[in-house]
Amino acid sequence: RGTIQADATSAGLPTGSQSYHVSLEFKCDASMTNDAVLYSWGLSATNQMNGLYFPSPVSGSEQKFEHYWFNDNLHYHYSSSFCDGSWHQVETAYDGTTRSIWLDGVLGASDQPAGSTHASVNSNFCLGAEVARNNFGFIGEIRNFGVWSSSAERVCSLGPVVVDSGQSCVHASHSLITSVSDCS
Repeated sequence: RGTIQADATSAGLPTGSQSYHVSLEFKCDASMTNDAVLYSWGLSATNQMNGLYFPSPVSGSEQKFEHYWFNDNLHYHYSSSFCDGSWHQVETAYDGTTRSIWLDGVLGASDQPAGSTHASVNSNFCLGAEVARNNFGFIGEIRNFGVWSSSAERVCSLGPVVVDSGQSCVHASHSLITSVSDCS
């Protein structure tokens, strides 16, 4: 068990005002009551991070995803718990003007962010936590993670992994990873 960290600089992860599309499937552990990050890269400063965060998924309360650029976030309010033992697909995207988030194929929210830039660097990549602050560990499973550039080229993909909040990010070559391409 652990989260995944990679020096993704060579992967060409999108930065600045570059367009992107991120997709992954996740399954939460029902015992998870902490805030969690599904993926992130960049720095912990306004408009210098790209990530997907959700506050504590307390059963029966409103759920929320944040497609965050650190303090310039898109919020998607979801009325039922997604930590239900089922796989869910979540996608985030930015086309240079509009930022969007989908859950299970349904557009949940979109906006035109006040800041026109996201991650300032394509380092500090982490799946299952935020490495820039070593925080927000996800408990559950993530699979079929991918990042596409504005040219629809897949620039990063990672295969299935079980993650938990008890670990800091570990390098993508960790034995938990069953498939890795272009992320390290």
